[in-house]
Amino acid sequence: MVSADDLAPPSEPLKGALPITSVAAESKWWRVHRTERPPVFFGPAPGQLPTYRFDAPGGEYRVLYIGQSLSAAFVETPLRNPRVPFVERSELEERSIAVLRNRNELKLVDLRGGGLSQIGVDNRLTTGSYEVAGRWALALWRHADRLDGILYRSKHDPNHICAAIFDRDRCKFEVSATTPLMEFPHHWAPILAAHGKGLA
Repeated sequence: MVSADDLAPPSEPLKGALPITSVAAESKWWRVHRTERPPVFFGPAPGQLPTYRFDAPGGEYRVLYIGQSLSAAFVETPLRNPRVPFVERSELEERSIAVLRNRNELKLVDLRGGGLSQIGVDNRLTTGSYEVAGRWALALWRHADRLDGILYRSKHDPNHICAAIFDRDRCKFEVSATTPLMEFPHHWAPILAAHGKGLA
């Protein structure tokens, strides 16, 4: 539900130049995923309602959520609830970390800084209402520049950069590696500590 404090929905169609960042082919990305599912997943699944921030309001497209670092992917998955002081061991036992590389160059609208103002929004787009964010994502997806996705700061730790990738034909990813999280706690334990979390 949209409140009076939320960002206003976009006026469509969006016009004018957008703040676009080009990401070279073979760039490295990270994704925390449920082990029984493929590392590369554009969601939501057919027939499911929008679930995450930049999901299409009416199923117009699907989205792959990834991070520019292991920390970015981790804080957006097991650490999504800041009020909980512990992460359940089962949350990690059922997940793996995948390293992905985009096959082709990607054009992403850059919302890490001044790009927010350039399109007429503020950081509520990446921290506020999912409903409003979805409507903005749809407007960006429909833009004449045919963007491949959105580059933005993590809501849960703005030091880290994430991307929401649209399921366009050129948005293909190779899986470099995927490993159960519990096999390398030396990577994620410092992330828990940095955010004041323990392992239950």
